[in-house]
Order: sequence, then structure tokens, then C-alpha cells
Amino acid sequence: ETVRNRNPKLKTTAQVNGQKVVTMGEDGKVSDTIKYEDFEKGTEVFVRLEIAKYGTEEVVGTYETTAKVDESGELVVDASTLNTKDLPEGKYVLFETVFEVKDGKPTDKVISKERDPKNEDQSFEIKKPEGELPKTGAIALGSLTIVGLSALAGAGVLVIKRKKK
Repeated sequence: ETVRNRNPKLKTTAQVNGQKVVTMGEDGKVSDTIKYEDFEKGTEVFVRLEIAKYGTEEVVGTYETTAKVDESGELVVDASTLNTKDLPEGKYVLFETVFEVKDGKPTDKVISKERDPKNEDQSFEIKKPEGELPKTGAIALGSLTIVGLSALAGAGVLVIKRKKK
């Protein structure tokens, strides 16, 4: 009798554009590499990926797809509709649930589930571009600078007029 391991050991890695850190506002596509051990190659599975705020269960995006485990035992899921472009600055974690597929349709049978809100391998960070001022602060600072320069110019004109008289 052949015994198949239905609960494979997994090694997973979440990345955005192939990196762990993405600049806020960039077109950042999420990908998840799932490495199976002792799992039948070519198996079709249904994968649900969820982006959550790091350290919480608060899901801010979901992607689902059917995919096949390749010959090396890896499954790379490029979540084409999960885009980090509009997410606020912060740290995020990727949850994944892999379901069995029978007759081309996903079943409720869970093959594996990774839902650790503090999993560093499944986390990524979104940062503001360096040198960018906070939006509200930049407007206030700019207004104060203009007012200050106007006051200095006005004072300079008054001093010049007094010296002429």
C-alpha cells in the first residue's frame, strides 16, 4: 500500500516585487512561494492568500487561485490583484490556506494553513519614500516660510525708505 503525506511540511516566503520592503505608492505586486516537502508533484491545489496588518488578524486584502505544484515541489503564487500601492505605511503579514482540489474544483479539505500574525518569513514592510515630508506638515511649513519671507521683505523696504529720508 502506498502512503502519501497529506500534511506536508511547508517553507513559505512572502515578497513584494521580490523584496521584503516596498516604497509606499509604488506598484507593489505580492508573491508567495510555498515549498512543499514530501508532497506529490503536479498536484493541483486551491490557494487563498490574505494580507493582514502585522501582529493582527485584520485582513486588508484577499486573493484566490487554483495552481499546480511544480516538479521541484514549489508553488509560486503571484497575487496579481493584491497590490500594495494603496496600502498605508506599515508592516504586513501574508496568511495562506491551501485546499485540496477534486475534479477541478476546490474542496473544503485544508491541506495546509499558515496564519501566524507575527511570521517574519511571511511579512513585508511598506515605507514612505525617503525625504518626503508629512503632507500636513509640508503645507504648514511652506505657508510659514512664505509669511516669514514676506515679513522680512516688508521690514527691509521700511528700513530702506527711512534711510533715504
